[in-house]
Amino acid sequence: MIMLEKQLVLVLILLCRVPFHVKNCLGLEDGITRSQFPKGFLFGACTSSYQGAPREDGKGLSNWDVFSHIPGKTSNDENGDIADDHYHLYLEDIKLMSSLGINVYRFSIS
Repeated sequence: MIMLEKQLVLVLILLCRVPFHVKNCLGLEDGITRSQFPKGFLFGACTSSYQGAPREDGKGLSNWDVFSHIPGKTSNDENGDIADDHYHLYLEDIKLMSSLGINVYRFSIS
């Protein structure tokens, strides 16, 4: 059930993006600009402690770490052992977020 919910959320996100991509492909717009959003709009990014480095620096396994390693429990038996690898790439990620104008960042610690 959780996997289905995640898939539905992903589909909704992708459907929301379709009009922008179609317009860009047709050359109708130059893309989305910050000025199209209300003043004070927060542009954000996030990562989760589950997404990578499951055994680094004394981090214990989470329920998701254990669950995702049980064969057949996830699509294609994938897990979050590397994912976005923010644990190792955080300095580059911070530079990237800064270059994109991200002004809020949410992360979790485990």
